[in-house]
Amino acid sequence: MRRSITAQFTVVLAVVSAVVLAGFAVMLVAARSLQSADRARGRSAAVLTSATALEESVLDLETGLRGYLLAGRSEFLEPYQASLRTYLGTARSLEAATSGDETAHSLSVSITRQIGAYVTGWAEPVIRLAQHDLRAARNREAGGGGKARVDAMRAQFATLLGRERTLRAGQVSQSNSLASTVLTAGIVGIVVFLVLIAYVAVRTQTRLVAPLRRLARAVGAVGRGELSVRVPEGGAAEVGELERGFNRMAQGIERGRDQLEDQRAEVEAQRDELEAAITSIEERTERIERLRRFGDRLAAEESPHAVSAATLRGIADAGGCDIGAAYLRDEANNDCFVPVAWRGLHRADLPLTVRSGEGLAGRALAERRRVSVSYGEAAMHTTGLDQRRLAAHELHLPILHGERALGVISLGRLHDHAFSDSEIILMCDLAERAGVDWAQAAATERLRRTAEELGAVLETTDEGVYGIDTIGDITLINRAALEMTGFSREEMMGNNSHTLLHHTREDGTPYPHAECPVFQSFEDGEGVRITGEVFWRRDGTSFPVEYSAYPVFHDGEITGAVVTFLDRTARRQLQRQRDTQHALTRIFAEVDSLAAARPQMLAAVCEGLGFELGLTWEPSEDETTLRPVSSYALPGFEDLIARLGGDELIMGGTLAGLAAARSEPVICTDLERDPPRESFLGDSRLQTAVGLPVRSRGGDLVAVAELFCSRQRTEDGLLDTLRVIGSQVAQFVERQQAEEDAQRMKDQIVANVSHELRTPLTAIDGWVHVLLGGEPGPLTDEQQRFLTIVKRNSDRLMRLVGDLLVAGQIEAGKLKLERDDVDVAELARETAELVASSAQAKRIALEVHADEPIVVHGDRQRLGQLLTNLVGNAIKFTPEDGAVDVRVVRRNGSCRITVHDTGIGIPKADRDRLFERFYRASSATEQGITGTGLGLAISKAIAESHQGTIEVADGDGPGTTFVVELPLTTREEIYS
Repeated sequence: MRRSITAQFTVVLAVVSAVVLAGFAVMLVAARSLQSADRARGRSAAVLTSATALEESVLDLETGLRGYLLAGRSEFLEPYQASLRTYLGTARSLEAATSGDETAHSLSVSITRQIGAYVTGWAEPVIRLAQHDLRAARNREAGGGGKARVDAMRAQFATLLGRERTLRAGQVSQSNSLASTVLTAGIVGIVVFLVLIAYVAVRTQTRLVAPLRRLARAVGAVGRGELSVRVPEGGAAEVGELERGFNRMAQGIERGRDQLEDQRAEVEAQRDELEAAITSIEERTERIERLRRFGDRLAAEESPHAVSAATLRGIADAGGCDIGAAYLRDEANNDCFVPVAWRGLHRADLPLTVRSGEGLAGRALAERRRVSVSYGEAAMHTTGLDQRRLAAHELHLPILHGERALGVISLGRLHDHAFSDSEIILMCDLAERAGVDWAQAAATERLRRTAEELGAVLETTDEGVYGIDTIGDITLINRAALEMTGFSREEMMGNNSHTLLHHTREDGTPYPHAECPVFQSFEDGEGVRITGEVFWRRDGTSFPVEYSAYPVFHDGEITGAVVTFLDRTARRQLQRQRDTQHALTRIFAEVDSLAAARPQMLAAVCEGLGFELGLTWEPSEDETTLRPVSSYALPGFEDLIARLGGDELIMGGTLAGLAAARSEPVICTDLERDPPRESFLGDSRLQTAVGLPVRSRGGDLVAVAELFCSRQRTEDGLLDTLRVIGSQVAQFVERQQAEEDAQRMKDQIVANVSHELRTPLTAIDGWVHVLLGGEPGPLTDEQQRFLTIVKRNSDRLMRLVGDLLVAGQIEAGKLKLERDDVDVAELARETAELVASSAQAKRIALEVHADEPIVVHGDRQRLGQLLTNLVGNAIKFTPEDGAVDVRVVRRNGSCRITVHDTGIGIPKADRDRLFERFYRASSATEQGITGTGLGLAISKAIAESHQGTIEVADGDGPGTTFVVELPLTTREEIYS
């Protein structure tokens, strides 16, 4: 019987085990399927998240590009640059998320390629184009090429997202089906188990009822769903095994049920989360789409007023507002905002201006946030057909760009329906989005006005101006440049500037592109200024230019250059004339005689004007012949002086004679047909000859110059330059002759006056001396005072006459010296004693530092006169209570005399002429100090006649210091 029971129980247990195992297998398969579904849902969520983020990046790329094109300012490219940095990472995440799905992976790869193509094939070229031609870039974007690419990518995004949503729905359905299958399998397993138990109970009712009753109750409890029920163990044989197996089975079923319920709860939670995410994504996508459409409408407008009106329409439509107004900052008064657009209102219903902090709109501006009110607090109203209606709800939104308030949008609802949170959020987002467009419109308006002003300035300036990009193509050019070069605007725009204007040097040699200073400025990043080159006109001729090129920077990078140039033809002629005139002026100032000036003047004219050979002739008394006075020749042309020069030149049949006859400069450019003289048969070294007559203002012929050049000289302005130079030379000759005549007359007058005054002054001095000596009789005090005044003035006149005579002797070179050994130290002390009374009268401290004898070989009287002049001047030009210091020292084989005072000093501007005859320093004349201006000139002549020097020492303190150097020469050295 035991075996039979065992066998039966074995069979029954086998069947039950099979059922249980089948249940577990079903549950394991269901669990694995649920895990696979979880992974699939996770992948779908990752795909949806990555695709949505990547789509937002595409929208940021498009929005950033459009913002930059509208504003033309680099800061508006920040969304574009940010998306450009992140979209590749997002694209890789999307490709990784779709790697298990060939179709989705192909779509993600295609989207990535299209984004890259949009960036490299459209956005970047448009940005580069905008950097040097913003209008062209805007036109290209307005053509719709970029939008078409973005729409194509968005279509693929829609396909990918739609496919993932379909897959997600199928996964949810599969999860529900698996849950039903597991439940059905559990129920079926329980039913089968109960049938088997019933069968065993029937078969073993009489033999195993008692032992199995507990097990039966437990099985009943399990059948009722009480899976936590357990039977006591301890039964014999197969029954005990059955009890233990039952307990294990019940425990496994309970654990499986718990796992299944946990998985179902987790699936349901994930489903709820996924549905919420999908709803949020859809709402965000819708909001982004509305923002994009709103931005497109604003981007289509250009003026600030149009953008403001479009903003009002867009926000009012989004919020279902019946009335509204847009206020824009008044450019004339930054504190005021004026209405520029309104809806459902009359202009008369609006305030003239809104100020920050005044009213609800002003409050929104002041607090930089939205202000919403309802009912009694509302202030907006409109006039209907029969009555005045107030707004039930108002919303005031400031339009901000950074910290700057650009304007405010005021909106109202006439019906009693308050703004919802979602509506307020949407309208605030639109207002925030509009801030960028308002700022861009304002900036565009300012740029437009600036561009018009700059364009007017550029077109009205007389300087040639053109702009180039980094490869040298012309991007802009003004009227003056076109007129100077002869090209049309169409011929220059877009073409290489170096190839058109700068291809060849002045001497005809090619100008390599790499050596062009304009393009070197790109490499160095610094401007250049060039004066010694030429530009070429459309007709193939060149003209000298002075041009400057400065690089143009954008975001720290060089994007082009602006070149400004001037036609230096007239300036070169003027500069050549000016340089030659300056050279002649220097010669006039440096030379003392006309004879010394002639060769220097000829050399200056030839070198300044580019002539290799020159001859100067003076007319004879009858003006029938010319005699040579000077010549000039560069190396290699010296032999031509003998061929073209000579002892005299006849006037007839010569270039010089023709110029003299016409009284005008004559230019000869064909020396074979029109030789400068009959005996000259031409020379290959000479191509051009010019005759320049020099006539005085009275019409007298002063000289004729012949100038020869090795190249053709037909440029404009040469003859005018020569006329000016001829006039300048004539004036100098006249002035020189006049000065010589005046000097002779002055010297003669001075000599005559000096001699004529000397005799009566000698008589006056003698008789005054007799009267003061008391020989005719005693004098009264008053008579004594009067005669003393006469004596003092007589002595002064005698000194003046003496100075004039000495000056005349010096000028004539007839100053005589009676040389002997002179102790300069002793002479200095004697001089101090002579002028001591004058120093005491002004309380001037006069000191002489000369301890040891210092002997020179010279004229004692003249050296004394030199010291008297210097010390007397020092006392005369030193105010009261001053000091005069005289030092005599031996130094380096010479005697140095230093006279220093604390007087009024001598301006540096006067020091170069201080030793000229009759010249007086401005400091003396301004203070009314009398003098003849001869003392220092005589002192210099005396010092130089003793082979010495005299000069004014430089000093930073007050007063003046004169230094005299006299050579120390012993008697043996003199007579040896």
